[in-house]
Amino acid sequence: MDDKQKVYIRVQKERNKEIDLIFEQLGYKDVNSRHIIEEYSRLYSYDREDVELIIYPHPNGELVCTALTSFLGDLVVDNYHEIKLPESPKGGVKMKQRIQFTGKNLNEIFALPCVCAIKKTTKDKPVIELLEYDDDDYKREYAAAMDKWKDWKHSDEEMYVDMRAFNSKYPKLVYIGDWLVEQDNGGWRVEKGGTE
Repeated sequence: MDDKQKVYIRVQKERNKEIDLIFEQLGYKDVNSRHIIEEYSRLYSYDREDVELIIYPHPNGELVCTALTSFLGDLVVDNYHEIKLPESPKGGVKMKQRIQFTGKNLNEIFALPCVCAIKKTTKDKPVIELLEYDDDDYKREYAAAMDKWKDWKHSDEEMYVDMRAFNSKYPKLVYIGDWLVEQDNGGWRVEKGGTE
């Protein structure tokens, strides 16, 4: 098992598909986290709602489950890194799929409907540019920001800080290691983070 596969994910009810997708993107085939949790519950007579569970790859390559606050859970936390599920978006919009941009999956990413162009950084690494965000939160906040900037009464420097904060919340450039997240409404967002 290589270092990028030494990860664990905290189990959250009703988010099994997201967990499965993350492990599949790490190279695991036919992941069924619901089955993994059920198997753990059956083997250890686990039925407590107050114990937090994690799923992680065993050194033998099999995905397994354990309680976060167990001896084994402590070993996993000390030796693996956590992948956090993204916060559920406001307004009840759920995630359809989540794809990490590795640089090697350029063709797959470029085929997505949200991608506008491919650029190169100064280090000759590819960067993806997205089309405009297509959701109500963005449109409302963008309209408010444009009104605010049009009548800006502060220094240019303060305006640029405000603009950078807005662009940080709604990034349009996807760098290697970032995630493209499609929501049920068909809109796409960029989630910063990850490693190459």
